[in-house]
Amino acid sequence: MKKRDLRSERERQKRQDYKASILHAAEGVIIRKGTSALTMDDVAREAQFSKGTLYRYFKSKGELIFEIVVHYYEDITENLLRIQKMNTGATEKLKEAIRFVLQFSENKKNISRVLLMDKSFPRFFRIFMGDAQNSASAPDKKLFQLLKSRSKEMLEVGSGIIKEGIASGEFRPMDVMGAVTFLEAALQGYLHGELWYQKKHDLEEETELIHGFFLHGIINKETFKGERR
Repeated sequence: MKKRDLRSERERQKRQDYKASILHAAEGVIIRKGTSALTMDDVAREAQFSKGTLYRYFKSKGELIFEIVVHYYEDITENLLRIQKMNTGATEKLKEAIRFVLQFSENKKNISRVLLMDKSFPRFFRIFMGDAQNSASAPDKKLFQLLKSRSKEMLEVGSGIIKEGIASGEFRPMDVMGAVTFLEAALQGYLHGELWYQKKHDLEEETELIHGFFLHGIINKETFKGERR
């Protein structure tokens, strides 16, 4: 690798590390104070960076909050890609994907609870869902499109597991994206219920429940019957 390439790579890694540190600091502040009371000064102090450094990475509080959500989708997508490469059948990959999402959400439950319950956060998602697109600023619209793009990428990676199962005969032919969207909605609804009702978390029990429920609707029953003979 050329010296210039090494310098560029070091600079890229430095920026990634700084950005990750800022996001981690912002999550800590949000957990303590909520999104409404969060300020860029708070985040700069938490990250132990100057405000000038902070603003080189994030231009506003809204951009910072949405980057946290975008990063959430990116982490899930990266791990779904890892699961997709596992040397197992699609049925087992599906279960592992569900287990990962449940565990990841449990690890992130404190920040998720604050974001869901903070009075200012629904405004962001009203814009995201299109209810207030006309009143959103150009930077906000750009961020919302990024968030939608990351969400779509996550679903497309998840659909790869379903397609693999159809090709192998484990799953029946179906509307793949519709099935993955349904599974995401089921997982989100289940996790939101846990947040609201403070349900005790049991990873394996929850994985078996959701996996079994979803698998019942997509399994290739002809293949299953053949294996039972």
